[in-house]
Amino acid sequence: MKKKRVHSFLAAVTATFLFGSTLLQPSTIALAAVEQPDGKKIEQSEEAASTEKSAENEDTTIPSLDTTSITFQHEQPPSITDAKNHDITVSIPNAENAQLYYKSTEYSQPVRVEMTKTEGDTFTASIPADAFWAEDVAYWFTASNVETEAESDVYTAKIDKQVDREGSLASKLFITEANLDEEPFIEIYNNTDQSLALKDFQLFIGNEEVLFPDEAIISPQKTVVVWFAGSDAEISTFNNYYGTNLEKKDIFIVNTPMTSGDVQLKLMDKQSTKTISQVNYSTSNNATSQLFYYRNEEMKDGGETEVAIPGVLVAGQVPEQAVTIESPDDTNKIIESQDENTEQEDKSPTVEEKPEQDEKQSQSVTQATEQVIEHQNITEIDGKLDLTIEATIEEAAEVRIAYRTGNGMEEKELQLTNEGESDQYTVTIPKQQLWSPNFSYRIVATLNDGVTYSLPESGQYEAEVMVEGEGNAQEVPGILITEITPDTENVNGADAFEFIEVYNNSTQPINIQDYQVIYRYPTNTADQIWNITDDKVIQPQESFIVWIKNSGNQVLSLEDFNDYYGLGMKESHVTEVQSEGMANGSERTLVIADKFSNELVSATYNEDGDDTKPNQGIVYSYPRQSNAMTKAGIGETITPLSIIDGQAPETPVLVDEEAAKPVIERPNFSFTDETITLEVRITSEQEILGANLSVQQSEETGYETWKMEAIESDMSIYTVTIRREEIWSNRVSIFITAANQVGETSTDPIKIDVPSKPIDYQEIPSLYITEVVPDTANENGADGYEFIEVYNNTTETVDFNDYIIRYRYPNVGAEGDLLWGPQIVNRY
Repeated sequence: MKKKRVHSFLAAVTATFLFGSTLLQPSTIALAAVEQPDGKKIEQSEEAASTEKSAENEDTTIPSLDTTSITFQHEQPPSITDAKNHDITVSIPNAENAQLYYKSTEYSQPVRVEMTKTEGDTFTASIPADAFWAEDVAYWFTASNVETEAESDVYTAKIDKQVDREGSLASKLFITEANLDEEPFIEIYNNTDQSLALKDFQLFIGNEEVLFPDEAIISPQKTVVVWFAGSDAEISTFNNYYGTNLEKKDIFIVNTPMTSGDVQLKLMDKQSTKTISQVNYSTSNNATSQLFYYRNEEMKDGGETEVAIPGVLVAGQVPEQAVTIESPDDTNKIIESQDENTEQEDKSPTVEEKPEQDEKQSQSVTQATEQVIEHQNITEIDGKLDLTIEATIEEAAEVRIAYRTGNGMEEKELQLTNEGESDQYTVTIPKQQLWSPNFSYRIVATLNDGVTYSLPESGQYEAEVMVEGEGNAQEVPGILITEITPDTENVNGADAFEFIEVYNNSTQPINIQDYQVIYRYPTNTADQIWNITDDKVIQPQESFIVWIKNSGNQVLSLEDFNDYYGLGMKESHVTEVQSEGMANGSERTLVIADKFSNELVSATYNEDGDDTKPNQGIVYSYPRQSNAMTKAGIGETITPLSIIDGQAPETPVLVDEEAAKPVIERPNFSFTDETITLEVRITSEQEILGANLSVQQSEETGYETWKMEAIESDMSIYTVTIRREEIWSNRVSIFITAANQVGETSTDPIKIDVPSKPIDYQEIPSLYITEVVPDTANENGADGYEFIEVYNNTTETVDFNDYIIRYRYPNVGAEGDLLWGPQIVNRY
């Protein structure tokens, strides 16, 4: 779990209130914005905004007058039983496909389910019963056709509790949440009516035992957090990281080494040696922690979270009734006495408690912060203009803004400045950074007395970037480079998991075999060409991975790649290219070109500084005016196969699949003593992407390819001229290939007789070099079987001792030749 998230209990209470109240608002369709659980927003109409309706059990559709707009017709159920799967049905006119998203809690990662189209405009999908463990479930729909996409309002259904949730037979302790990645922790809940000493229990992470501090005590029906950190760690570090407010009694620091990957977590009672709580923890790139909940006398997987909540329980996560310990031992009596003497009131949050004192304290702190930092938060941003953010702060020593240019992007910081002694602070963010529809920020001020305030106190203000009317989506390249990772973990001294993420920005499947990657230097150094040979298809608006295989990572498999990034990627979504890899500290450009040498799209890094960071991807947004990708910045983590909003246009390049492929007529040839010229007419309803001539001179050799060019006087006539010296056979096989957006056409191979040029055989050299093999299997780190084949073209035996071979460099000349001569006399 690699994303860094922060959260506090007070923020959770506030978010819960806002989340619930948002869901009860009337649904609309275009100028106002409705916040979705994952931060996305959908457009709503002025007309719909004026129409009031009930929040539940009512059709939310606004009639459409055209055949391309998408609306949603769905009746929300009053409740859902937790005993079985629940089928969801929605009518979506004009939609070609649809997806259902659901969340078990407000903190959960949304789960996506592809919906099935049954009849007419009806789509169905099912939410599994194991998603119904909390008090309610939130869900919504997305749908698309070739012209548009849409997202519905969020629906919330109460859960009708039928499955056994009683805890009379439950264990004393539960593992309720875990994160074993950055700032790892395990949350443990006391499911009894007595305080318990953790030293009476054993915690195992896989086979590794965790040793609890002797003073570790859990109050009845409360949680403690076991934080895996160094012995000198400060609780404030944990609180700052997760945005929590845990006290010393709520968190215990242990120094146990972490086990990476999927692992079993287990709690055992030392006295009975019985396992009392056991869960399976799964790593994930997208989640911040994993929740667990009680059902049918055991803890079950509650799913991944977007926001980790150590110290906070979700309603429905644990039994409502605690286990009664009728005869507590002397240890528990001492503990209870200590509890009564040392604390008058336990302030740890529980499932049902929302202490009024905490709420008042939160309101007081918020008011104090707003008095220190005066700022009107921004909700909409014009993406065509630079963004200026202003704040008024008195007696400030430093003011800065922390912001993200898109969901999943690394947080950036800028200083706000003022003029003279003014209390007015401003900062300007260039419009080039407003590439995503999602922008968030917070203002942090440190006063002269050293006290630091943040507005908002937790999280960030979220704003929608409006970029209407910018560019023509149909002029954007049909294939994009969306992420590059030049610096990853090493294997055998080389970056092992470098990749290039490409994206099909069209409505037609494309074959990756039709493309090549060009690795380009900023100097005059020749390009490296990385050929792609796999016959694999990228579906419309899907991503694909090009994995760089070098001398160090040849032993690694797709399983290793998936394990490293926490993926389940199939062979169909990845190809390998052989290269020593991408530079980390120098400028480079990656280019995607087609088989006709058309350079379709490029992405450059390190052109204005060092963009490479270990295990972090360089993220790109689609070109606005050229074929050069816009560098968006550094991602919070590496996210292969995952696209951030704004990286690709909402509308892909439309391909008219009903149009015809190119038509190639029979070619004409002309011969001179020096050249062979071919001309052919190629017609197409769409622009021709290119044409190639392929020539095979012998059945023992492959085809060689020459690019053809259209002549200026008639752009339907394509021609190519080949020097005679390149055609050594008197009978060749040829075919012609041409392509447009729909696809390519290739002629059948035909045999062509090549008129022989008069030859004076007495002028031909007596010795030929007929074959050269410069690259073979290695022996002791060098090519072991290189050879040069020499042919004696005379009627006599030749003394090879009379000859030498000159090994010449193209940029030096004859004076720099290496001279190779035989050491013994060889006779042919």
